Amino acid sequence: AVTSMGLSGHTSIGKEDEVLHVPILYAYPYSPYALKVEQALSLTGVSYIYCEQPMTMPRPDLADLGVLYRRIPVMSLGKDIYVDSSLIIHTIETRLCKGKSIFHFGAADKAVAIMLDQWASFTLFPLCVSLLPPSLPVMKDPLFLKDRADFIGRPMVSEATERRRPHTLAQLRVHFDLLEKGWLSDGRPWLFGNTISVADVNVAWVCYWVVFQLRATKGVVDEKTHPRTLAWLKRYQAEVKRCKEQVKVQQITYSDVKARMMPAKGGDAYVPVHHDPSDPLRLEVGIPVEVVPTDTGR
Repeated sequence: AVTSMGLSGHTSIGKEDEVLHVPILYAYPYSPYALKVEQALSLTGVSYIYCEQPMTMPRPDLADLGVLYRRIPVMSLGKDIYVDSSLIIHTIETRLCKGKSIFHFGAADKAVAIMLDQWASFTLFPLCVSLLPPSLPVMKDPLFLKDRADFIGRPMVSEATERRRPHTLAQLRVHFDLLEKGWLSDGRPWLFGNTISVADVNVAWVCYWVVFQLRATKGVVDEKTHPRTLAWLKRYQAEVKRCKEQVKVQQITYSDVKARMMPAKGGDAYVPVHHDPSDPLRLEVGIPVEVVPTDTGR
C-alpha cells in the first residue's frame, strides 16, 4: 500500500524544504537486504533517516503506514513507499542519486547488472540462508525461529538441513568459482572493470554476508581457495566504509517520524506505472491484485 504522507519539520540532514526528499529506511541491524540498500545509499552519497524495526513480526510501525508486506527493508520517500530492495536501489538511481554515480554504464551492462541482481537474490541468497550456523544466537531464539518457520513453511533448524550442508557448500562453491575463474580472473578490481558499479552492489552484499559475517564457508570459499574474490569483497567493504563516512545517517524512532508527517503536497517527483496492454496475465487498471513472494516465502 502507498500512503499519502510525507515529512515535515527540521532534521539534521538538510533544510526544511529538502526533508521531503530525504529517504527513510525501515530496517533492523544485520538484515542482509537492508545492508545491501545501505551500501547503495553510501556509495551514491545519499544521506538518509534510519528507523529501526523488530526482527520478527509484528511490526506495528509499518502496519501504521499501511504496509502489510513483511519483508525488510522498506523505504519511504515523501508520500511513496517502496517494499523491494531492487526497486529501492532503482529509486536511488532515478530519484536520489546526484553527482558521482554507480549507475553510469551502457544499456548492455545495465541488463547484465539486473541479471546479476537476480542471480544473487534467487540463487545465492537461498543457499546462504541454508548455511546459517546453528551456533548463532539468533538460531537459538524461539521467537525468531517460529517467525521464520511460519514464513518459509518449514523449520530453519533441522537434521535434514545439517545433512544438506555439505551439498549446499558444494553448490555455493560452484557459484563463487564463476567470480574467481570468470569475472575476476583477469585481475580487474571491480566486476565491470576499473570503476565500482551497481553490479558490485548486486552481488557483493550476499557474498560478503556469507563469507565474513556468517563465516560459513571456511575451507570451501576463503582466501586460499578464492583469493581474487575475497580481495574484491574486502575492497568493496572498504569503499562502502569510506563513502559512508561522507553521508549523514540520522536514527530516529517511529514516534519521531509521525511527529513530522503531514499530507503530502502536490508536485512530488512521482512517476506513475503505465499499464501494459499485452500483459499475459490480462491485468487491467482497477483490478485488485495480491502481492506474494515467489522464492523463499509463503
